[in-house]
Amino acid sequence: AIAEEKKPKEYQSEGQRFTVEDLLTREEVIWGFDFLPDGQIIFTERAGKMFLFQPKDKKLTELTGIPKVYVAGQGGLLDVRVSPKFKQNSKIFFTYSE
Repeated sequence: AIAEEKKPKEYQSEGQRFTVEDLLTREEVIWGFDFLPDGQIIFTERAGKMFLFQPKDKKLTELTGIPKVYVAGQGGLLDVRVSPKFKQNSKIFFTYSE
């Protein structure tokens, strides 16, 4: 069955209007995410996978070359951050349990 597409929910807080929209639902726990300058979202799953997600066309790409992680309790592939100077240095930082 194809999941029904949900409409974004609209809210107002302190005079500002904003919407909340589910972009992606996963079986695994999405542990950390950050935004690339081109609008893509990079995210980690605690079980040891990292992905790029393109919100415009909902394209999901699994990244390769991720180190083997120790997954137990609070351990696994954890946070990810795009360098503030990403356009100059192409660096992405991430934390994981070994």
